[in-house]
Amino acid sequence: MKDETLDHDPRRVTDLDASIGTRLRMARLAAGFSQTVVADHLGVSFQQVQKYERGSNRISAATLYNAASLFGVSILFFFEDAEDPVAMPPITVVTATSELVASKRGQALLRNFAASSPRVQSATIDLLRSLRRSGEDDLPEE
Repeated sequence: MKDETLDHDPRRVTDLDASIGTRLRMARLAAGFSQTVVADHLGVSFQQVQKYERGSNRISAATLYNAASLFGVSILFFFEDAEDPVAMPPITVVTATSELVASKRGQALLRNFAASSPRVQSATIDLLRSLRRSGEDDLPEE
């Protein structure tokens, strides 16, 4: 009799793979690297990096380790959005934070924020909080 719990296909892409791909893209964009630069470092094609980021291909542990090294993050960075893998619910929505980090506007914000002094960073945070509280965050799009 076949045990149903062992019916998992290890080659099938999972929601966890998609989450790891999203985190890979976030790290790449935050570092300001192209897919080609990342691909060269990992020893794969840029198309393979695209597939990792979309979550359509699985990424090996060794490749993930090399990516963590490239971005200067712990390998656990790629699992920060994940819950206990046994009890993890399906990931169906990309968080607003992930969408912001992946956007051009978000990248510009991060680059300028990171290049600013701690005093300017604090003032920026205070300004954003003040705008949200006053309802001024509903300004028209540029």
